[in-house]
Amino acid sequence: MPPVPVGPPAPDDLALAIVSALAYADVFDYPLTVAQIHRYLVRTPATVAQVEAALAHDPWLAARVERHGDMVCLHGRSATIVLRRERAAYARALWRSGRILAWLVAHLPFVRMVAVIGSLTMDNVRSSRDDVDLFIVTSQGRVWLTRALVIGLVRLVALARIDLCPNYLLSMRRLAMSADDLFTARELAQMIPLYGRETFADLLAANRWLAGYLPNAAPRSEQLRDLGRAGLAVQHLAERPLAGKLGVGLEHWLQNRKLVELAARASVTGSREVVLEAEICKGHLDSHGSKIRAEYDRRRERVLAPDSARGAPGP
Repeated sequence: MPPVPVGPPAPDDLALAIVSALAYADVFDYPLTVAQIHRYLVRTPATVAQVEAALAHDPWLAARVERHGDMVCLHGRSATIVLRRERAAYARALWRSGRILAWLVAHLPFVRMVAVIGSLTMDNVRSSRDDVDLFIVTSQGRVWLTRALVIGLVRLVALARIDLCPNYLLSMRRLAMSADDLFTARELAQMIPLYGRETFADLLAANRWLAGYLPNAAPRSEQLRDLGRAGLAVQHLAERPLAGKLGVGLEHWLQNRKLVELAARASVTGSREVVLEAEICKGHLDSHGSKIRAEYDRRRERVLAPDSARGAPGP
């Protein structure tokens, strides 16, 4: 009977999930705390204690990751720990602007929820002048009218050299997300709603697939706060003249006009992520999600390659 070959230990599901979480974060030059690793384990229910034990005792994992205090990164990527601290300082300044902008948007007619998405939710911005990316939920049948009002505000705050990006607008009728992938799951799990907590609860209820993708990603404390709106009465008053035929006419006119313009721009960029419908405007013209998915796959495959156990540097 031939001898059984002895090779490096094979990874278990938890070790693979830990490496995958770190590889996704590494796309953004972002190390994770142990708690964050636990939160973003893909399709792998576990406890924080189990993650701690794997990091401390799994030899396959030890060959591929580094731990410095509570920060964990891929092997050879410890420089990102310093970078994370620097970017967190920028984020504190940007959050001040972001909250003011979100407050202004929240008081526009037909806005039912305003959430911050993107790098700011993880305090991982490159400067205090980065874009503030917003996810906005509107009342039914008023996506395009609301978008026009938000764009007006975007142009106004641009005079103060503040970049506001309303990347994603959808209505209460269209809360179920069409995409079912890691990028969309992370966007939902990371988003921080500032106004419209009840609508955020409806959004999560309409996307129950998220719990299957990220089983440990229960809502964070930041996601359960609602800063409140003092001007709701004024908002509702402003909605009255636009609630009937006038509002319907404006909605259809703006929708038809912008559908042609944005569809033309999408055809130039070749983005397949743009979604332009009556109840949704997802203007991802730069194929951001596709780029993130491709970089994640590349990093994950590189870490899982056999020679990575010999101390090959991270991506």
